[in-house]
Amino acid sequence: MQATFVCKARRRFSTASGFTLVELLVVVFTIGILAVVVRPELSASKPYALDRAVRALHSALTYARAQAALTGDLHGVQIDTGTRTLDVIKLPDSAGTLQVGVSLPGIGAGTGGSAVIVAHPITKRDYRVALSDLDEAVQLSASASFQGTCLNITELLFDQQGRVRCAGQTDVLLNTASLQINLSPHSRTLTLDGETGRVTIE
Repeated sequence: MQATFVCKARRRFSTASGFTLVELLVVVFTIGILAVVVRPELSASKPYALDRAVRALHSALTYARAQAALTGDLHGVQIDTGTRTLDVIKLPDSAGTLQVGVSLPGIGAGTGGSAVIVAHPITKRDYRVALSDLDEAVQLSASASFQGTCLNITELLFDQQGRVRCAGQTDVLLNTASLQINLSPHSRTLTLDGETGRVTIE
């Protein structure tokens, strides 16, 4: 009778549910592998967001230059480093014929609406690149040098030949302009050549 009791107790103990040490080690090992694989993916998201921002700005500048060459009207960009936006703009048709030495109204605040934002060729909405929509942490800064005095370096116009001019003083040509896009610890630079209007990514 005692032997029967011990046998039943052993049978009850052996059928109890739970995890073995091997099963627990397999789970821990799997989680470790996933952590190693997923972590680089997360850290790689910053350069990816930075590349998206650079491509968006490059496309906007290239589109403005192409539209100026195609239509003969002055197209350009308005850069706002505070809101981290870039708008593709166009002067009205009446101002499209460039007369060197003629000063056009500025395009930014207090201009009386002398320029309009161009519609994006795909979305048909205002062509605005908002870097904060791509990543909240992206920062934008701009610098430029001109062959004269330009009151606002963040408003640039392309003429039909691709040359870049100061929007407020169209007789002032651009030497070079740079847009610095930062997403710590990474950064990229877009360089705009004033003579050709070509944009390069560094």
